[in-house]
Formats: sequence, C-alpha cells, structure tokens
Amino acid sequence: GSGTECASFIDHVPFIIMLRSVGRMFASIHPEIETSTVRVRINRLTPEGHGLGRLNSPRRTVLVFGALPGELVEVELFRRLHRHFQGRLLRVLKPSDSRVTPKCELFGRCGGCQLQHLAYDEQLRWKRQLVEAELSRVAGIDTARALVSDMEPSPKQYNYRNKISPHLQMPARNAGKENSMESSWVQRAKKRAGPGGWKQLADGPIGYLEEVAQNQGNNSAWWKHVVDMPSCAVAVDGINFALPAARSHVRKNGGPFKLLLRCTSRSGVVHDRQAIVSEIVPGYGEFSFRASGFFQTNSSILPALVGHVVQAARDAGATSLVDAYCGVGLFAIACSPHFEHVRGIELNSDAVDFARINAK
Repeated sequence: GSGTECASFIDHVPFIIMLRSVGRMFASIHPEIETSTVRVRINRLTPEGHGLGRLNSPRRTVLVFGALPGELVEVELFRRLHRHFQGRLLRVLKPSDSRVTPKCELFGRCGGCQLQHLAYDEQLRWKRQLVEAELSRVAGIDTARALVSDMEPSPKQYNYRNKISPHLQMPARNAGKENSMESSWVQRAKKRAGPGGWKQLADGPIGYLEEVAQNQGNNSAWWKHVVDMPSCAVAVDGINFALPAARSHVRKNGGPFKLLLRCTSRSGVVHDRQAIVSEIVPGYGEFSFRASGFFQTNSSILPALVGHVVQAARDAGATSLVDAYCGVGLFAIACSPHFEHVRGIELNSDAVDFARINAK
C-alpha cells in the first residue's frame, strides 16, 4: 500500500497473525486458456490487494489486479488456475467512489505497491477488516470486530520507506525462478550467461518484478519481467537522491545483481549489505543493525508504533516480558524499563548480537 500502520489489540490477544496471500497458494494447471473478455462486478479485495469477482459461466472466481470493490470492470481472462482465473484489467466501466489517481507512474505494472489507487482512509478500513477476519477465521474469536480498534494512519503516505532492493532481470533460460534471489543461484546464472550476457542484463531494466506474470508461449513458463524504476514514490527522499548513481554503478560495472539502498537518520544512505547502520527512535534511543538485516521500514511511524506496544505491554500488568521475535531488540528494549525481567528470542544470530549491543 501507500503507508504502514499499526492496529490496537485487546491485551489478551498476544500474537500477530501473518496474513497469507490466497492468490499464490494454488498450483497452476492448464496454464494456457483461450483468451476471453468478460465483464465482472468486484466484490472485495484479497489480502494481496487484488480485486475478486465471480463469474457465472464458468462458475469460478476471478482475480483482477487494479480493480476495487463495487466496480464493474472489463477483464481479459488470461490464466486458469486450480480454483480461479487471473484477469487483466482492461477498463473500469463503473468506478468506485474510493478510486484515486496513483502518485507513481509505474503503478499497475510494478509489483512493489498494490493499493495506490485506493483512497488512504479506505486502505486503513480494509486493513482493519483483514485483521478482524483473520482473528475470526484462524483464532476462532467471534468478537473480533469489537477487539480491533481503528488503524493509526502513517504520518507519511508516500516517501516513507527507508530500504529498497531493486534488481536486474533474471536470465530468460531460468524462467520459473523469477522469485528466487539466493546468491548461489545468482552465481550459477551469472556463470551460464557469461561476461557478455551478464553485462547485457546490467544494461537492461533495474527495478522490481511486474505484478502480473506473462506466459512465455509454452505449457509451464510464466515469467515476470522487471519494471525499470528510475525513482520510487514510496522511498524516502534520500534514497531517491542516491538511486540514479547506484543504477549508473550497476551499468558501468555489470552488477551487482541486487542493489541495496538503506537510509537511516544516523548513517544516511548505505549500499554495503554488511555495513552497520543505526537509527534513532525518538523517545526510545538508538538502535544498530546490519544494513541488509531487518528493521522497521517506516521510520515516520516508529514512535507511535513502539509507544503503542509499550503501553499495551504495561497495561497487561505482568512483571516479566518475552519478545518471541525480538530481532535487534527494538520492542524488548523499549519495554524493559517497565518490567523486572525481559527475555528476547531470535533465530538470526547476527540480530541477536545487535540486540545485545543495543541493550547496553
């Protein structure tokens, strides 16, 4: 979406549910269908932000990126999956009152954002509904609607993201691995492409994968092309200022395959994945972490987000706190003045080292 928000939960719900995308859970069968154009009314948004409608003939659902609830749209059906069709939006015949003009010119092609065409207040309402639905469906809480309060809006709806990782196009011979970015695979692809072939990739688009995959003319290869991204509407100004030089470096040197631009208040814009950077969270101190590691990507909402967690933890009335996914210690350390004992649990050993440093 165009912002990052936090939701309020009643204190006896001590977990966060990770929403799973239903649109990518089903294996592809009969990937080539006879292309047809249909009109469909969109009923709701999926957790991925795709419009969902229902066809009468055949009786099947259709997912349409860029369509909003209540809209009547003209759609090209281009892919048949196990339980639904994928449709390409051709025209909006009756637009929603909540439809707005996206700020980014790449929206609709680039897969980095899904909700820029939806008014921000409606984004917040939709995200609250997602949390309510998951608490009801997964946790079996019948009163979920009453437990989840309104979403807190981000101070910044655009230019808030402090980390981006644009990348080159995958070699076509590796179609079907468009979402794989493991360094070992990249090295194998680079070896197969050869010096000239790899340099040709570096001269191509640098950005993010397109939202909707394209068929390559056979029965199995669905391929996502990289959309060239000269700037990013959701990235902070510092990143957009540094991005042209980073792209030029890739073209001149034939790599790296995947860029990193991390911007913090203390370290500025950093490209080295192994660099140590730090961010100041007003009211809670300074936190160090690896540039390529995890840290909250919307710094503008961090004080409110951390403050909410601290207050909710205090209101529970406990004397001991366990942060089960502590990362570099942000929430555990922020809460520590209010508890006798605080323990953090984290799988990533590098993050554990930084949590210990940040706790001193």
